[in-house]
Amino acid sequence: ACNYDPLANTDDGSCLTDYGCTDPLATNYDPSANADDGTCTYPACVTSLPFSEDFETGMADVTLLDDLGNSASTIDSLNNGTWSWHGQGGSYTTWLTPYNTGPLAFTTNPTHIATMAMCVDLTAYAGQPVSLSFDLRQEFSFNSTYSWFRVADDSSNVLVDGSGNDYHSPSSACTDAWANVSYDLSAYAGTVVNLMF
Repeated sequence: ACNYDPLANTDDGSCLTDYGCTDPLATNYDPSANADDGTCTYPACVTSLPFSEDFETGMADVTLLDDLGNSASTIDSLNNGTWSWHGQGGSYTTWLTPYNTGPLAFTTNPTHIATMAMCVDLTAYAGQPVSLSFDLRQEFSFNSTYSWFRVADDSSNVLVDGSGNDYHSPSSACTDAWANVSYDLSAYAGTVVNLMF
């Protein structure tokens, strides 16, 4: 309840409950809700392959998440007119420290994380090879150690790409080229998985 009192030992009937969708992966997630009312709705899962998403229509089968206003997760054309998912952290002045590794960036102080989540239903592809590829471009305005990218599954397992990289960081402020990144999803064939970018 919004007026929870940790020192109270009896319920005086004044507890306030804000009903709404409490699942951050839902399209109608309500961060102010403290009780789920069963109204959560989700983007459709990708069910047939090959699948291609160009974000041009604004109707992508993804959920965009930000860290309580400390980041921005948008679909826009900020990258030289190319429509793409754009994740951006908030002001670096509120971060505790820059991180020299991706795992530290996501676990030591897990704020300022923008996420795009995509549900992929691979139940029809059991025993088949399945891969994911996309173009990735990163940049930074303050320090490269503040900019990290990863792909994880809904159990927080970080995926390793075809080049053996689990975390990516830019090498220059704004001049890194677009790079194609590929992941083998065959281990998920026969299941439904949410991929977190």
